[in-house]
Amino acid sequence: MLTAHPEPLVSAVNWSLVDYVAVVGGWGTSALHLRQHIRGCGLLCKIADVVEIPGRDELDVDPLKLVYNWLSNKDRGCWLLVLDNAEDQALFSSDPPLADFLPQSHHGTILITSCSQSLASRLTGGVSAVLKAEPMDQDRGVSLLNKKLPESSACGQAIDMVEELEGMPLAIT
Repeated sequence: MLTAHPEPLVSAVNWSLVDYVAVVGGWGTSALHLRQHIRGCGLLCKIADVVEIPGRDELDVDPLKLVYNWLSNKDRGCWLLVLDNAEDQALFSSDPPLADFLPQSHHGTILITSCSQSLASRLTGGVSAVLKAEPMDQDRGVSLLNKKLPESSACGQAIDMVEELEGMPLAIT
């Protein structure tokens, strides 16, 4: 369950150094594609295409290793990879596990959002590395929502929306 109040999360990443943000959204619908990565290409090929990794079009290339090596190379600069809504435990315990292809580096950050406390603890190496998002009070929630909207919404509508989203920062944003 990587969740956090926006302030610690935003301050944990030096955004001026981040060159590229890749977002893997809605793992529920992406699980099939991610399973295909272990055997083939899928989403990692798309990442390789977007960041234009040399050699990505070669037939004998392993897209998992290609993206892993690219992210591991400090000459590529700083990066942020967001794995959003990671809920499928089987995906991270497959053979080989997807986690084997997520590099550990000082120049990159992997942000994983999940509702699964056990999965989050396992992926981050322990409970101490998991940031938990607590619901925001109404004022903070409305303030966050208003920062995200192009125009300030009517106060009553913003309050209703924050209440409907139970003050959860990730839902509000």
